Amino acid sequence: MFASFVAEELAGLTGIRFSRERASKEGMRIELELKEPARILIGYFRSGDSQWLQVPSLEVNTHADARGGLAPVIANGLKVFFHPSVNVHAFLYEEGRHALDFGPGAYLVAGVIPAEEPLSPRDADASAGVDTLDWLFEP
Repeated sequence: MFASFVAEELAGLTGIRFSRERASKEGMRIELELKEPARILIGYFRSGDSQWLQVPSLEVNTHADARGGLAPVIANGLKVFFHPSVNVHAFLYEEGRHALDFGPGAYLVAGVIPAEEPLSPRDADASAGVDTLDWLFEP
């Protein structure tokens, strides 16, 4: 899978690669050890199709925001050829061993950054434009 666009915040990070087909059918369990508190950057493909992991919602999972990450920190942070664009979410984990198991659905791990590294939420797609035309009707 090759990216046709990568947000500057993600440039130089090392991601984790795994089988899209296996993740979409069975899910993936990823184990990692952090030497200090960090944010794990998870990419959700912008599609409601069942092959892609969906962002958890508070209506379904009351603990969904325990580590943050419900809202994207970088909307349209990656574009991968022949796939939907990717929103990147940051989940906070403390020092130690962790197992990530989000259930079935393909996603990507874009990298890991120190917990204190600043991330300002933004849309990395310069062509995203205005979400609505409400401004046309403002007095």
